[in-house]
Amino acid sequence: NANGWNNSDVTVSYSISDTLSGVDTVVGGYEDDVVSSEVADQSVNASVADKAGNTAGITVSNISIDKTNPVITLLSRLPSANNYGWNNSDVMVKYQAQDGLSGIDTVAGGYEDGIISVEGFGLTANGDVKDLAGNTASVTVTDINIDKTQPTIHATRTPPNENGWNNSDVTVRYDVFDNLSGIDS
Repeated sequence: NANGWNNSDVTVSYSISDTLSGVDTVVGGYEDDVVSSEVADQSVNASVADKAGNTAGITVSNISIDKTNPVITLLSRLPSANNYGWNNSDVMVKYQAQDGLSGIDTVAGGYEDGIISVEGFGLTANGDVKDLAGNTASVTVTDINIDKTQPTIHATRTPPNENGWNNSDVTVRYDVFDNLSGIDS
């Protein structure tokens, strides 16, 4: 790829000919060479001799293979949810990505301080990583619940008489409402 890495086996093909005396011996490369080891900067060699004793050789180098997906792990989710599984502020999700061979190319979706700021229930945060060979990995954090809106409370009471007075006990009724996380107490 553009980064100089392959994420699958590499086949090196050769074309060997001699128009006068003909090919005598071939050392490596007469058939296709398949390079499958996950290593950086590998080389394959082929050499040929014709029946007159002339020789030629070729080296195909810079073959780098990484077939292993990178690893992405959740580092933290801050702040932690309360006992009911809710946050009342933004939630920061951090990931760590590692690749043992070609190295990390791109990371998306929260690798560096991914912040979830919308209110909602069952929100998710995704982290995706791609290494230089094009291998990918992802991780999803689920069950993020954010409610930043205060609950509402309305009070009603036993109506007073036309002078604004009651001559008996006054009952005050409270109506509470929360449209997302619900009422705790």
